[in-house]
Amino acid sequence: MFKKLFKLISLFLISFAYLLLVQNAYAFEFVKSTDNPLPVSYIDGYANQLQTNVFKEGSVYKGVFVVKRAAETYYSLGYFESANGIDWQMKKEILNTGADLSNPSVIKTQTGYLLFISRYDNRVVYRIYSSVCDFDFNCSSSLNPIITPDTNSDSERNGVFAGHPFQQDGRTYIFFGAWGGDGFKIKLAYSDDLTTWVRCPNDKAFLYGSDGPFPYVENNNLYLFTHQSDSSGIKLAKSILPLSCNSVFDDQGYLLVRDKTYDQRHLIFPSVLNDNGGLK
Repeated sequence: MFKKLFKLISLFLISFAYLLLVQNAYAFEFVKSTDNPLPVSYIDGYANQLQTNVFKEGSVYKGVFVVKRAAETYYSLGYFESANGIDWQMKKEILNTGADLSNPSVIKTQTGYLLFISRYDNRVVYRIYSSVCDFDFNCSSSLNPIITPDTNSDSERNGVFAGHPFQQDGRTYIFFGAWGGDGFKIKLAYSDDLTTWVRCPNDKAFLYGSDGPFPYVENNNLYLFTHQSDSSGIKLAKSILPLSCNSVFDDQGYLLVRDKTYDQRHLIFPSVLNDNGGLK
């Protein structure tokens, strides 16, 4: 039996998010850590958080957090670090544009990072954008549109959001959520230059009811961690590599459900990293 350690993000109410440590007992079975909720320290008047994207470089755990000041009616982005993956400290504000920003994810480039975010435009519809950042997370406030909703489709009338990249053989895919008259679902697009993005030809939707996709590869399988839009918990889906527009993801069931005092409202936006051969 090979044991692994996982870390995911839990949302408590709509203004507090905590890192959630869980341990895999067997074949993606999880137990929530007694260390939850994890401590988070802020600067510059920020006090609340929503989603986070956590990764590790060298010995430092890093994260882009969605954060908010009490006096502001919208969410911004901050950069955080941790020496142990448990105690988190805000290091700087990344983007505060006056518009509601959410669902961050990053990939590393030759000049820094490419940051993917969702923006709630005019408080009417969600769109996915990117921002070019240097290695110190100085990020451009000039956002580039990545995925825009199909205004002729009732299936995307509320927008697209929660884009998360996956790189394979020189091509970058992006899993993203779409929300409309038929609820929440996952879709897929791709780019060969990180500038021009193309939806898969059939623009198919899959994993209805899911949101916040996070891809992870192991043993020639591509796993997709998602949270459920009905607040029921975190689920896992599985496909076989290589990824393509024709890939099929099979529902593997729930990994985590709401069963603690700190997660009664929602479990949201999972983030997974491989740390010295174990998963967090």
